[in-house]
Amino acid sequence: HRTLATGAIGARYSPTGHVLYVADDGTLIARAFDSDALEFTGEPVAMFGGVLTSGLGRSDVALSPDGTLLYRSGGEGRTWDLVWVSREGAVTPIDPGWSGLNFWTPAVSPDDTQLSVSVLAADAGEIWVKRLDRLDVPARLFANNSRGATWTGGGATLHYVSLAEGGVHVRPADGSAPAEAVFGRGYRLWSLTFSDDDSLVAWMGNGDVFAGALDSIRGLEGLPAPLLSSPAGEIETDLSPDGRWLAYASNTSGGFEVYVCPMPACDVQHRVSTSGGSSPRWAADASRLFYIDDDASTMMEAEVVDEGRFQRGAVRSLFDVSQMRTGGAAGTYDVSSDGQRFLMLQLAEAEQASEIIIIENFFEELKARVPN
Repeated sequence: HRTLATGAIGARYSPTGHVLYVADDGTLIARAFDSDALEFTGEPVAMFGGVLTSGLGRSDVALSPDGTLLYRSGGEGRTWDLVWVSREGAVTPIDPGWSGLNFWTPAVSPDDTQLSVSVLAADAGEIWVKRLDRLDVPARLFANNSRGATWTGGGATLHYVSLAEGGVHVRPADGSAPAEAVFGRGYRLWSLTFSDDDSLVAWMGNGDVFAGALDSIRGLEGLPAPLLSSPAGEIETDLSPDGRWLAYASNTSGGFEVYVCPMPACDVQHRVSTSGGSSPRWAADASRLFYIDDDASTMMEAEVVDEGRFQRGAVRSLFDVSQMRTGGAAGTYDVSSDGQRFLMLQLAEAEQASEIIIIENFFEELKARVPN
């Protein structure tokens, strides 16, 4: 298989010779496409914004054979609040004075005293750091034109993805030194995850799952051979704290499910979810694996038995997440060190009423705006 675009939701082929997909921010994108060569022949063109998207890469868009386009509005201008959610579903705002932004990929430090979070804007983004033990201290800008930070070095450093240069960079969490490139320069990566001792790293890139020993790939300009590469879609990786297991979501069975495989070979897949799932996150002691169910409405918890081989124990529902940010190819929540609280992104205000929009003669607009 071949990756044509990243960050694309709900791709559809138009008989006019175009591919349509929805970007993370709800913008409908059109590109000229050669169905024989299976490649784009033109640059992406933003047709309009405001398309509603939901968990597991779904977008509410339909295109009829006669050129009528239907879509459900509601994907533009959404903002979010950073909150703690208990196992019982009780929600506690973190900082009411710092809210209503397009937050993404929240991550809590190993000692629960700080958080990092991406703030998105168009195709760019910033990483901010906020003290949790001193909520009166304002959040500080950590990195421009970057996304998806993860805590490393026991909380002393942050590894993150640079949108400006591509690849993974690292910088002291207190900002006391400049960032350094680590690997993957020139490539757009996401879902970055490390073992607790930072010896192993895994990530998504070009539609595949990659992993390896950090020392062996440090300074690598390109990408190593993928760990998982198949016609199925794999998303949202998370390494267990001891680096023995990799959790990920895949639609290899038709719908997205959560799987665990042993590292470093990942040659056996153990299914964890019982009826669909995504967004796996390990508890700090690896005794439980959390994930979000198929319709992005419930936080789930699976017990893990590790006696030389992986065994899934009991699976239970925890709390409703229908008003939380879910889905996508990177993390939308994190778990406290004791596994009792979840750092999540709650919809900041009531959603505007969605509408079904009908556009007739859409083929003609495509031909005029996106020549092929």
